[in-house]
Amino acid sequence: TTAQELMATRRSEEERFVDFLDELPAGFFSADVNGRIQYANRTTARWLTGGDDGRALIGHKFASFVIETEIPDTAGFEFEGDSPSHGEVTLKHIDGSSFKASLIQSERLGANSDMIYSRSILLRDVTWRNEAQWVEAVQRLHWLFDEAPVGIVVLDLNGTVTECNKAFLTLLGLHREAVMDRPFADRLSKEDRNE
Repeated sequence: TTAQELMATRRSEEERFVDFLDELPAGFFSADVNGRIQYANRTTARWLTGGDDGRALIGHKFASFVIETEIPDTAGFEFEGDSPSHGEVTLKHIDGSSFKASLIQSERLGANSDMIYSRSILLRDVTWRNEAQWVEAVQRLHWLFDEAPVGIVVLDLNGTVTECNKAFLTLLGLHREAVMDRPFADRLSKEDRNE
């Protein structure tokens, strides 16, 4: 039936998207309110355990991999919307070796403004200590976002589009001005909205 075909197509697209996220040269993970990892991509697993399965990290506290943290000087930084938590971390691999990475985190808040979970990105060997180094790091990573072959959209905690790449705009067939600072829900078909 048409419904079954649609579900099979969605499942296939979701699997391709997960594969894409798993293979990016950036670590992605989500942690609960206690700091226990709930999801991790393959890259995060490789960096922390040498394994190839992010599920091996589920239930472990991210803090158990952190040797040292340093919060950069953010004077002069301009953040749009809610500013994420970010900083430089030194992480330990299960074999005892260590590496530096930039950690960028945002939180999903509940109705009472309590944290439900965090979403985090690790950028290995990309660190910054001041605004000039931040700009340089962002410029070096532009390809990860701008040139990705899949549409990527960044939302603030209210679901408003704060950034998107060329592939996302091409997918929608719209210009940047028609998407930025507007609710992402406006881009969803009525069947996909939870109203």
